Amino acid sequence: MTDTVRILKDIVAGLPQTDGVMSAHLNPVEQVLCVDNVVNPTSLQAHLALLRWLDGLEIPDKMLDTIYLVKAELRYLHWLNYLNQRKPTQQEMIVPPIDVACIWHAHLLSPYRYYEDLLRLYPTSEHMLDYVFPLEKLVRYNIIYTSNIVMQPSHWMSATLINPPPFFCSTVSRPQHKVIASGYQIDLPSEITWLEYTGNEPYVLALNDITTRLVAFSCPWCSKQSEIQWETWARVKTQKGLSFRCQHCTAKCNADTLSGRRFLDDVALYRRDRTRFLAYIHLFLRI
Repeated sequence: MTDTVRILKDIVAGLPQTDGVMSAHLNPVEQVLCVDNVVNPTSLQAHLALLRWLDGLEIPDKMLDTIYLVKAELRYLHWLNYLNQRKPTQQEMIVPPIDVACIWHAHLLSPYRYYEDLLRLYPTSEHMLDYVFPLEKLVRYNIIYTSNIVMQPSHWMSATLINPPPFFCSTVSRPQHKVIASGYQIDLPSEITWLEYTGNEPYVLALNDITTRLVAFSCPWCSKQSEIQWETWARVKTQKGLSFRCQHCTAKCNADTLSGRRFLDDVALYRRDRTRFLAYIHLFLRI
């Protein structure tokens, strides 16, 4: 804090004075943003460690990598629903799965959109805006430091995501475990809470969990629940012009029809509940 105080004194000394009173709009308390508790060696090291870990999540096979990210996005919605329904304090919050943390981190990089999305999805849950990204907790449980060098997890990812070892927990009743492989550690209470809340959605997202299962969706035409392969779903979400047919009504579905259905659902929801609003139209921040 010594450097901050010195900088503030220098600023005050250089500000124009009016009748011995500093102009209100030049108040250094309002003009200077103190970031000592945000930008410091510890937080920077933790952030760099997390970024290196997230970089290690990338899968060489582009299609599998796309499926992984699309699945992680859906799992992130499970995470938001957990925060909304369980309402844990910041201290009680479990350690999010690393793929969920990746999507959450990306969402937070657009703070205005993050703010609007939470208000739109959870209009009566003011506590949702109080949660802070658990950077230090994630690093503590997911990264192991060795002589100030962060262990590179990419080799582990290529081996265990495709062929996870037998001690990966898929149910709460499986044996307890701590260190999974080089550089990766799981907080058991967090895994148990996640499994209980999501109905045994795996805490560690392995590729065999997404390439052998089907993804459920609601048909934009007949509204019936259908299932398709994850690869098809990922391609439709990320590649323009691709489509598939509903198992029930055989209507053609693509990104445009799915988005259109969601828009109409949002309009109908707003007409029933005026506390809700459509995406991208919340222009003013609530102070």
